[in-house]
Amino acid sequence: MASCIPVCVVFAAATIRRPPSLDASYRTAVLCIIAGLLCAPFALPALQDQTGEQAYIALLSAGSDLFNMLAYCIVASVGYRNKLGAVFVAATVLAAQWLGIGIGAPIAQMAAALGALSSLWATAAMAIIFFTFNYIGLRNFSFDRAVETVLPAHADENTSDENTSENTMALEAKPSRVKSASTSDKANELGMVSPAAATQPIVDPIDEACSSVACACNLTNRETDVLRLLARGRTSPFIQEELVLSRNTVKTHVRHIYTKLDVHSQQELISKVEQRKTSIE
Repeated sequence: MASCIPVCVVFAAATIRRPPSLDASYRTAVLCIIAGLLCAPFALPALQDQTGEQAYIALLSAGSDLFNMLAYCIVASVGYRNKLGAVFVAATVLAAQWLGIGIGAPIAQMAAALGALSSLWATAAMAIIFFTFNYIGLRNFSFDRAVETVLPAHADENTSDENTSENTMALEAKPSRVKSASTSDKANELGMVSPAAATQPIVDPIDEACSSVACACNLTNRETDVLRLLARGRTSPFIQEELVLSRNTVKTHVRHIYTKLDVHSQQELISKVEQRKTSIE
């Protein structure tokens, strides 16, 4: 029953938060495993501490259940985006579980056969390896970010169709632009606009910085448009509505922009644009 408490807490947090954080569930599972390994000495027959032994079993069971729940959530998140990709992820998760059992069971039997002291040293070694792998080896890895990079099936076809519709909309918008240009020319002829204002257009510093970053990082025109909105702190739904793009197309552009600018979040992108704006000023 005690092992169900961490699982229920994480499940409740994932239910309240939309969408659930895979990274938070992963860290909770790792902490339960490490705490259980630290309680391993209490499970030795020499100590005879029933409370410590129950804590050892409960924490390891909770960590195992949390890892299983995390695996199901990853498969479900990938399957929501790409059903074929979910099959591969599910097979990989199953293979990893059986590989862990195949390696861990012989090690545990060997340590138990060598005696209590050897079991304690083996547990300490496993705790160090587990901690090192998770907090150093996977330091820069994010489950949430990895799932976000999954593209839906036939994404290339959808993107090409959307680009075609974008070009059509741009062609339809040309007459209005020509009309506005002719209107401004007439205003200049009538003296309604001063020559100084006509020859010195107002340039937005953020747009200028974004153009400089886009040129340096070889961004496309559409990626530059998305960059200007991201640099102003706009969200993906706003960009979809502003540029008349689908959700998947915006996510593809954002991923390409992050890769070309070598950033991992919108805040890093904003900081990079601000630095370029400062250098231009």
